[in-house]
Amino acid sequence: MHTPRALRAIAFGLTLVAPTLAALPLTAAAQTIAPGTALISVTGDVETTLVLPILPETAAPTENGFELRFQDADLNTLNVTFTVDTARISDTFVGVGVPGTSIFDDLYFADFLHTQCLTQTVALDATSVYAAIDCADLENGAGDKSIDLHVELTTVGFALPSASPGIGSPMPSAPAPSSSPVGG
Repeated sequence: MHTPRALRAIAFGLTLVAPTLAALPLTAAAQTIAPGTALISVTGDVETTLVLPILPETAAPTENGFELRFQDADLNTLNVTFTVDTARISDTFVGVGVPGTSIFDDLYFADFLHTQCLTQTVALDATSVYAAIDCADLENGAGDKSIDLHVELTTVGFALPSASPGIGSPMPSAPAPSSSPVGG
C-alpha cells in the first residue's frame, strides 16, 4: 500500500501530524492537522493557505458516501462530496470559497464536471475518511478566475447513522483517483 507522503502520520490519536507537505509553503507544512480539519492551499487568481474546521452538522455520511463542509468564521469554505463504491472513493466533487459558500460568490471555485481533481485515500471506513485532493484550473461561476487547489482533510468519529453506507473496513485503502486528472 502506498500512502501519500503528505499524509504519512507520525501519530494517530488526538492529532494527525503531516511532517512534509511538498506542495505547501513552509508555514503550512509545520502545522498540525487535527481530526475534523482541512488544510487547503490555493494558488492562481487567489493565493492563500488555510486550516478550516469541519461543520459537524453538515458532515454526516450519506447513503452514497460523505458530504463534508469545512468553514471558518470568515466564510472560507471547502465543500467535498465523496461517492463511495465497493470500499473506495469512486467520485469526488470539490468546491472551495476563499471566501464564499456557493457558485454565486465571486471567489467560489468548483470542479463542476468532476474531472479536474485527483483524490488519494489514506483511510476510509463507514464513519471517517483521511484523504488528499489535488485540483487544477478550478473556475469560479463567472468563468473569469481560476485556481489550483491542494487539500488534506481528516474526519473521525462521526456517529454511525442508521442509513450509513457499507463502505468497507477501517483498513487504509489504496490511492485511487476519483476521476481523470486534467492535462494531456
